[in-house]
Amino acid sequence: MGAREDGALFLPVERLLEFCENHETPFFLYDAGTIRRRAAQWKDAFSFCRYRLSAPVRALPNPHVFRVLRECGVGAVCANEMELELARRAGYDRGEMIYMMHRPEEPPRDVQLILDDPEQLQWLPKFLSDPVGLRFTPAEDVKLTPVTALRTARCQFGMDQDQLIETALALVERGCPAVGLHAQFATARMERGFYRVQAEALFGAALQLHRWKIPLAYFDIGGGIGWSDSPNCAVNNIRAIAEDIWELHAKMLVPAGLGDVEIRSQPGRNLLAPGGILVSRVESVRKKGSVFLNLDASSSDMMRHILYGSCYGIQLVPHDPADRDDSCSVCTICGWLQEPGDKFASAQVLPQAKAGDLCVFRGVGAYAAAMGSPYGGNLSCAEYLLDGEIRLIRRRERPAEYLATLIP
Repeated sequence: MGAREDGALFLPVERLLEFCENHETPFFLYDAGTIRRRAAQWKDAFSFCRYRLSAPVRALPNPHVFRVLRECGVGAVCANEMELELARRAGYDRGEMIYMMHRPEEPPRDVQLILDDPEQLQWLPKFLSDPVGLRFTPAEDVKLTPVTALRTARCQFGMDQDQLIETALALVERGCPAVGLHAQFATARMERGFYRVQAEALFGAALQLHRWKIPLAYFDIGGGIGWSDSPNCAVNNIRAIAEDIWELHAKMLVPAGLGDVEIRSQPGRNLLAPGGILVSRVESVRKKGSVFLNLDASSSDMMRHILYGSCYGIQLVPHDPADRDDSCSVCTICGWLQEPGDKFASAQVLPQAKAGDLCVFRGVGAYAAAMGSPYGGNLSCAEYLLDGEIRLIRRRERPAEYLATLIP
């Protein structure tokens, strides 16, 4: 289940209604077919070079989904021990997991490390036999367009160019066979040119290290690309984005003799978002100046729209298709929390809704369920995976579990 490139659901409405007759809403539903297709599109678009695709576990922290990704040859990006455990449960082992080191800690042994700070060198062994990655963030803002810039100067992550060189040289002195580079300057950007700008800055940093004769293992151009339910949005065109990187590859890396160095990326939202929906039910319709659709879901189930101003594709599915009313009204989609800000969307032109109808949010396969909150006594939703059959991959949280950590 998910959204096609044209924004339409590809699970027959009849099957969705039948499933909802016997399963409590709200719930998240992920489609293995869409996830496989998106992974294949990314890998095919970057076939001009040695390429490795990975996905951040935090985008959709469920081993069942990451088993699908692993079958597609997609790596797992982790940033803490819990995410590593989820990746291991999905079957990932040494060489398939990337660990983004952000805290002062002894790193795990069975991962590919990416350091965030030169001070983290003290936590590494005196002798290094495997490549180590370094996260690069320019000390000055990076111009995105003539009038906009990425605020890299204010970013708390990564090393500037001088720190990058100093740390890379220290790694080589410890026997590190090669150094990888990683960059991610922003998140959920909707401009096609964002990835090009990010990659150009990373390739420029790589050329600086190359002049110091530092052996280079890979160039990880990160993620940060958004995804839109609108079929004409530029960020949905993975091939066009890859062509931008191909031009930079030919212009910057090939002349320097770096054309064979592996290119990596870590898209989360762009890769996974179209493969998921949130299915909720209209509990009541209130008309008070405007039309308010009150759902059994809330912003505690999914809060991207609050944190990032994200927009979802929204589709109403009548509980009784024979009673469908296609006349439209302007609606505000609300949750059940007693909070004025608990609104999924405003000014939505939708068909007339009735209590019992389904309200489906498209494009929520990444950073949606993962950002759920217990606020308001909310119990986390069930999650299902469609892979031929629909099967439960995370059951709904129970009241006793919500209360279990309280001290009597």
